[in-house]
Amino acid sequence: MSFQYVGVEDVIKRGGLRMVVVGGVPSPWGEAAKGILHIKGIEWVAVRLVYFRQR
Repeated sequence: MSFQYVGVEDVIKRGGLRMVVVGGVPSPWGEAAKGILHIKGIEWVAVRLVYFRQR
């Protein structure tokens, strides 16, 4: 199961299912959600959790 992270600005413009996931540390909730989406064959886009945004 592989996926690519999409930037915050790009994911805002996209439609469909988008999920914010913690990067670098496997979260039990995030891993469970990714597994369910994979098993069900649901397409989604991942965006890495960012605590602050630089302007």
